Amino acid sequence: MRERNPIDDDLLRRLVAEGLSLKLMRQHFRTSLEMVSRRIRELGLVKPRDLARVERNDRIRAMAADQLTCEAAAALLGLRPRKLRNIALALGVHFQNATPSRSRPRSRKIRIVSVASHPTVASPTSQDAAELLTPPASVAGGVSLLELQPDACKWPIGRDGRGHVFCGEAAQDGRSYCPEHCAHAYVPVQPRVARPPVARPAKLRRAA
Repeated sequence: MRERNPIDDDLLRRLVAEGLSLKLMRQHFRTSLEMVSRRIRELGLVKPRDLARVERNDRIRAMAADQLTCEAAAALLGLRPRKLRNIALALGVHFQNATPSRSRPRSRKIRIVSVASHPTVASPTSQDAAELLTPPASVAGGVSLLELQPDACKWPIGRDGRGHVFCGEAAQDGRSYCPEHCAHAYVPVQPRVARPPVARPAKLRRAA
């Protein structure tokens, strides 16, 4: 017994002329997309470009039913896998996921630095070591920090084996240094020079 066609051809022609989508046509006729698209092709209601798109969508549904991977189907259709996934999502079909390949461990690159490319530091000679170990010469005059009196001049004059050496002379009254070193430590304040007053222009009165 021949299967009854649930699609009204006159209504189908009118819906195609109005530009209704295949999904809405399927809902209207309560049938599958394949039957609607096949009947449209049989009636010659689509343009060659639309017909190619319908045939491509049929191939995509068939490949998804055969459980092909998205990469394999994209290679057969001449499409990018990302674009094919978007088309399949719009058609409501899904492809099998590709088996993840085992990634090889990445080998670390060891950088070999030439010793000649970096400046070398010369090792200290015995003469340099002797100069470092030799204490500094004693400073003529002066007193060490332990010998410094509260009323003595605290001006540092050098360093020797005793450590820091200070002047040690009698300090000026109320100050920390002797008169000679006070002349270096304290700078007299220069008197301020009075500036001549700046003449300001007279304000112009507005005419009433």
